[in-house]
Amino acid sequence: MALLLEPTYLFTNSDTSHRTMSNQLKLIALDAEDLAVLSAHTQDAVLKANEIEYIAVEGQLAFPLHRFAWEAETAKRLFFKKYERRLALLQFSKVKNVRTKNITRNDANQVLNLLAIIFTPSAAKDDPAGSIEFTFAGDAAIVIEVECIEAKLSDLGAAWAARAKPKHERIEDEHIQGQGSGKGFS
Repeated sequence: MALLLEPTYLFTNSDTSHRTMSNQLKLIALDAEDLAVLSAHTQDAVLKANEIEYIAVEGQLAFPLHRFAWEAETAKRLFFKKYERRLALLQFSKVKNVRTKNITRNDANQVLNLLAIIFTPSAAKDDPAGSIEFTFAGDAAIVIEVECIEAKLSDLGAAWAARAKPKHERIEDEHIQGQGSGKGFS
């Protein structure tokens, strides 16, 4: 399971039952199961295409996103009575290659809605390498080739009220299995 780092609190009161608004989520993913937890916490996050940073010489991919705080949905809230979003940073290390589909990296007006993050292992047995696909609404995607899964999700500040809770229709299993072929990526 994803490692939960020590949360940072904005309040100093020892009673933590009211702190869900100020908890800053910090997760590390080191395997496919951990990555599924990161995917769940970033589902419906929005980000700008021009804020995606890939530093090839360091093997790093990172981008800030405004994530919907799914974990706070049923928690007791101090200020926001409905739903909230949080600014977070998603970082991946050990990245060997990045491909995109329907994303214009220098477009400051292109907003991406993250739907899922999926790991596909390499064909070699016991090899930690593989590809990680970020699926976005509007048939956009990022696929990164990695030596191994090494990812971090960190909230960067306080929450703010979200206008509404995202809604999704159920997708049939055969549609999901057809994803991730890599066709159409640049």
